[in-house]
This record gives sequence, C-alpha cells and structure tokens, in this order.
Amino acid sequence: MFFAYGIQACLYLTAKWRMFSYRDVRFFALQNTRHLLSKSWRTLALISVIVGIAISLIGGAISVFEMSYRYTDLSQPVDFQITADESKQLEQLIQESGGEITDKLTVSLKAVGTHSLQPIQFLEDETYENIAIFDLISESMYHDIRQIVPRLPELKLTKADQGVMVDLSPAMVSKRQFSKAEQKITLPNENTVHLTQRFSTMIGDSLLRYGSNLLVVTDELYQKVEGIDYQLVYLNATGYNEEQLQKKYVSQLPTDWGHDVSYHYVYKEGQLKGSIKPVSDEASSENKEEQRISRLNQTSRYPNVRSDRRQGGIFLYVALFVGMIVLITTASTLMVRQFFEAGREKQNYQLLQQIGIPKKTLRRAVYHQNAWIFFPTMLLATTHGSFAIYMLTELVQDANYWVAYLFCFITIFIFTSAYFLTTNFYLRIVEE
Repeated sequence: MFFAYGIQACLYLTAKWRMFSYRDVRFFALQNTRHLLSKSWRTLALISVIVGIAISLIGGAISVFEMSYRYTDLSQPVDFQITADESKQLEQLIQESGGEITDKLTVSLKAVGTHSLQPIQFLEDETYENIAIFDLISESMYHDIRQIVPRLPELKLTKADQGVMVDLSPAMVSKRQFSKAEQKITLPNENTVHLTQRFSTMIGDSLLRYGSNLLVVTDELYQKVEGIDYQLVYLNATGYNEEQLQKKYVSQLPTDWGHDVSYHYVYKEGQLKGSIKPVSDEASSENKEEQRISRLNQTSRYPNVRSDRRQGGIFLYVALFVGMIVLITTASTLMVRQFFEAGREKQNYQLLQQIGIPKKTLRRAVYHQNAWIFFPTMLLATTHGSFAIYMLTELVQDANYWVAYLFCFITIFIFTSAYFLTTNFYLRIVEE
C-alpha cells in the first residue's frame, strides 16, 4: 500500500505544486519516477518486507539466546548444587584443585502431596483437579538462601497458612498472576496453603527436587506437614580452573538419578489422603496405583553456561550472516533494476542534453529519481524492524538488543552506499 499508493500520492501532489515542479526538469523527473514506481512497487514492497523480517529475526535470535541464558541463570543460581551425602567429596575436589569455598548452605526441603484446582486454558471459570508432588521450604530457609542468592525477591508471610509458589512454567517472567481457584492448595492432614504470590523458578534446578513446583510456607506449617525430608547443598567457590575441575567432577561425581520415592494420594470430601515413602532403586512397587519419582544427584553452573554461550553464539552468528546476505542481495537487486532502467532512459537523457538542458541539472534529476527508489525502501524496512525489536523488548525485557539496532544502522549504511554507487554508474551509462 505504501509503494502502490502512498509514494504515488506524494509525487502527484508534488507535481501539482507548480512553483516547485516546473523548475528545471523536475516535472520530467517526477513523472518518470511515478512511472518507474508504478512498475516496481511490488518489488520494492517485497524488498522492504524481506529486510524488515531479517532485522526482526536478528532481534528474535537475541531474545531466544537471552531466554535460554536467563533460564540457566534461574536454575543455576550457585556454582554447585549437590545432594548432602555427596557434598563432602565435592568440597575435597574443590580444595584439591586449589579452590576456596566462599558460600555453603544446606537447604532443607520436604516432598509432600498436594491437591489444587488448575484453570483450563481459554475456558473461563473452568478448572480441573491436579494431584502432584510439591517441595516445601520454610520461610526461614528461604531467607537463608537469599543470603547467597541476593537477587531473590523479599518475602514475608503474615499468616500461618500463607504461602508463595515458585513455579517452573512462567520461568521467563519475574511474577505471574494466578486465578482465584489456584490460590488454595490442600496438603495432607487437613492442612491448606493460600497463595499470596507466584514467582518464577529462581531457587535452583528442579531436577534435583521431587516436584517441579516449590512452595515457601511458614516455619510452623513446614513442621506440621508430613512428607519426606531431604537436603541439598548449595556451594560457591573461587580460585580454581573451571575446565580442569569439571573433568574431575564428571569422572568422580557422575550425574545419576536416584533417591526414589513412591506416592499415592486421593482427594475425597475436601481432604487429601495418602502417603509418600522412600523406596530402593531396585525395589518394585506392589501397589499398581502408586507412582514413582526420582531426582538428580548434582548439577553445576559452568557446563550449562558454557553450552548456552556456544549455542547462542552460533545461533546469533548464523542469524547475522543470513541477515547480511539478505541486505547485500536486496540492495544488489535494486542496483541491477536501476542499471536496466538507465539503459532504457539513455536516449531520453541524451535528448534533453541536446535541447540545452545543463548537465548539472540532469545529474541532479538522476540523484532525485534514485533517492525515491532507495530511501523509502530503506526507511520502511528499518521502521518495520525497529518496531519488531521494540515489541521483543516488551516480551523479553532483560535482553540487550544493541546488535539488532546496530544491524538497522548497517542497513542504512548499505542502502545509502548502494544509492550513491548506483547513481554514479547510472550517470556513466546515460552519458556514454
């Protein structure tokens, strides 16, 4: 629409302005440009869309990289997370590698069965029952974790039955609204929790826990609820070679699933009844209704961050490479079309020279005509791309989009360079 009608309307109104259009050969240049745009508007529109998409894809690549890196940062808030029975061996490895432990915290958790109502997506006021295993931590333990993970939000529970959900599903946002039906969570032995807030998963890797969701409850409620108590150790260390330690770490403390538990809960008459108990790895469940889950024994931050950086770097490099090819190809397409037009317009410009039109005036007309081809295309493409980047900044606010904005300036530079280069060769063709 912009090239088919918008620019045509601007040129038409400019041509109607006699004081401007009837000076020198402006009227001829304006009419010639209108004729050229009427033939090429589909190509110009397609080029604008392609370049705009290329800029948007670069912004999208940055968003994907940032989300992946942020998820790693949320799930790996400390250098090492490990089960309590293997932490001594890890500490010994760090000391043997010349490292020093700067932070150590034993995190106490409790796996319990829960019942809650979950909203059905796209259906208002419709819910379904969900029985699942949640991990509980006490409010005091949460404050202890904040000492080594200071970016965790402040938390204060004013009533005994209040709680805060730390949920995996909205991991890319800091807070999430929840419906009224989700606010009540039923625990065993007639205990209930009323949610006051919901945060993204920032306390550690959920694979080291039994449930994907974490509930922060008051110390009083934590002691009352029956479940399986277990511990994780969070460690931060400095002064060691990460690559060398990682090799020893993987060989001596391999990642493994274990610490199996089985559970079976039934919600009836407003109460949650059932049990959860530890089982050996080899034991088979006699009760077919029982479900079995296990957890990971350890994880470390370094390999996850390294993997994210490598994958994100490759992904961003490919996006930039493809974007540069698109820029050069689209600019070259416009240049070739103008060279073809120069061959067709050669006789007209030579005729204007023969009737006494100054060479300087004709050159100025060529510059103006090519400007109407290159600059609207460039400006429309960068505007589309910039708007797409702006929308991405609203979705993923913590990402740094300077590369995408730099690509917008590169687009302007390439199209401007192509404009001057095309005009130079255009003049050579028509003046031969």
